[in-house]
Amino acid sequence: MNLRRVRAERLVTQAELAIRVAKFATRGDDQLTQQYISGLERGLWPARAEHVNWLAQALCVPESELLRKARLQPFAGTRDVQEARQAGTAPAGGVAA
Repeated sequence: MNLRRVRAERLVTQAELAIRVAKFATRGDDQLTQQYISGLERGLWPARAEHVNWLAQALCVPESELLRKARLQPFAGTRDVQEARQAGTAPAGGVAA
């Protein structure tokens, strides 16, 4: 799953993504936490289909973008995201929160 790459390209932290996803959750007891998103990115558990849908909506990408085979490339972690925001160097097509 390409969740980490897509999220980092849009300069969104895991915590911010969890907040965005809450807008799409259909049941109040089915919120995605930062810890759950972290586990998805690390491949600790499979994502449910509805969670992939919510994540894609929150990141403004098609579900297929998240499900596409991951490309190997350096990871932009939370610190990199925060530094890029401060420097004002958002990538083309990125979404600044």
